[in-house]
Amino acid sequence: MSSNSISSPTTLQRVAGALSDVGSGRLFLLVAGPLLVVYLLTATWAYPGYNDSFTNSVVGWSIGDRGTVYLDDHTQLADTNWPGWIVPAGESVTGKYPLGAALMAAPIYALWPEEAEWIRAPEEEFDEFWAEDRASVSFPLHPMAPAAIAAALSTAVAMGLLALVFRGVGGSGSAALVGGLVAGLGTAAWSVASDQLWQHGPAMMWIAPVSYTH
Repeated sequence: MSSNSISSPTTLQRVAGALSDVGSGRLFLLVAGPLLVVYLLTATWAYPGYNDSFTNSVVGWSIGDRGTVYLDDHTQLADTNWPGWIVPAGESVTGKYPLGAALMAAPIYALWPEEAEWIRAPEEEFDEFWAEDRASVSFPLHPMAPAAIAAALSTAVAMGLLALVFRGVGGSGSAALVGGLVAGLGTAAWSVASDQLWQHGPAMMWIAPVSYTH
């Protein structure tokens, strides 16, 4: 039997033993840190975007850039045959979704140097979603990058907290680490939640601590 076949299990056992005693903070970082890097590298940083993520991000941009949830420059999107993700609100319009996801992106938009650019859609086509037979409207198109950062960050944090949940229900440190990474890379947490600013990432991020404390 080769020396490699003998030493490899020993090395793995040492790693598993070290992880079994790892603190909660370090376990969280061992899961959330690498996942954040992967998520940022693979997120959708530019258009096209989709209706839900567009809505969350435009409200986040409005909060961060203008300090309001109202989208006065997007009223045509509520008045025409565009999808119903921008809706009347008082004397203005806003997104139809809860503010949780938008609030994740708002601080990043407040610091982001890139300005929104006025466009006319659907003449300026991005994908089939924009190119459908809809009335022509003009509105400021905000940058997508801050929303991508918010989506990646909230999902990575959620998976780090999930690893703590795994250990809290009786798993070892090594099992919790593997479980967190598998959940982060082997599920729609990567392919959907971290890709654009849907509701998924922020929702998982806030649900995970509740699971951990209970």
